[in-house]
Amino acid sequence: MVDSTTVTLSHGGMQYLKKNNTTYQYAVHVTPTFGQETHYADNWFGRYHAVDSTLKVLDYGLIVGRKTSGNSYISVSPIIQQLDTRLTRALQFSPSLPDGSVILDGDSTELGYALGWSTSRQLGGETGNAARFGISFRSKTSHKINGTTTINTPLGPDVRNATADLILPETVYLNYWTPVGSSRKSSIGLTARWTNWSRNQAIIINSENLPPDVTPHNWKDSWMLGIGGTVNLSNNWNLLLGTGLDKTPVQDSTGRTARNPGADTTWFSIGAQYLHNHVHRWSFGVVYWDFDDGDIQTTAGLGFPPFGADVLNGTAKYGATTGVVLEYQRTFK
Repeated sequence: MVDSTTVTLSHGGMQYLKKNNTTYQYAVHVTPTFGQETHYADNWFGRYHAVDSTLKVLDYGLIVGRKTSGNSYISVSPIIQQLDTRLTRALQFSPSLPDGSVILDGDSTELGYALGWSTSRQLGGETGNAARFGISFRSKTSHKINGTTTINTPLGPDVRNATADLILPETVYLNYWTPVGSSRKSSIGLTARWTNWSRNQAIIINSENLPPDVTPHNWKDSWMLGIGGTVNLSNNWNLLLGTGLDKTPVQDSTGRTARNPGADTTWFSIGAQYLHNHVHRWSFGVVYWDFDDGDIQTTAGLGFPPFGADVLNGTAKYGATTGVVLEYQRTFK
């Protein structure tokens, strides 16, 4: 499972309203908070564990903030979280027959919330030259995934109702950002994230009139640490740079599976930000993820219902991948 803090697509804006000398702010956002996608060849040796695994999670939120004292703000954000998943694996009916397959398609929509607090300290006389510190908390979201399990057999497909419980855990973020350089227009920032992945000890899929399909995890809580900055190039352009380390929640080889092949990840990013004016802002960049190798030793049933076991034992070599980040912001005044 990946907490996709480095990949954010948002839209909306911030509005400042004056009422009885109190400043309010609001913003709307659409954010892909968690995601996972693994694909293997249909005939690979671990096909009885997994072939395709896809999990897509989107948060739709409204942020409402209020100035408390000085330059400090608090915020509350109700969140609608939408989850879609598709899991497939091969199924053996007999060593003399071609493999079948098991396909789970499901979705869920649940509610969550986020809380935040931030403060700033003015550096120098110019507006905007302020060091900023913030902390935020996002609640867990308990999903009841409803869908279908399709078992492709030599006699044709057999479709059954299926459910699975999945908790997407709470997270805590810490951020610090400060201007640097003689002009104070460039900046550098630090960020940290804690995720309570120890909530997920296993994923259990319950299909109608079939035994549970259990994927054990035995995960631990994880951390991400990152450093980044903006280099001011002109009145309209900034260069964006960042790097970080994302620790995996996987504790040992028995908790690493073909569906969730987690490993420690180092990432690097570079991009640019274009400020059209004080209303419109575009950001775009490229992120490079370098995944550590990891041992794996898990057991899966060959059949469904199971009549034997298949052991996946070895070292997973993940390599590296890249992605593109796009963001648009509009400010309302």
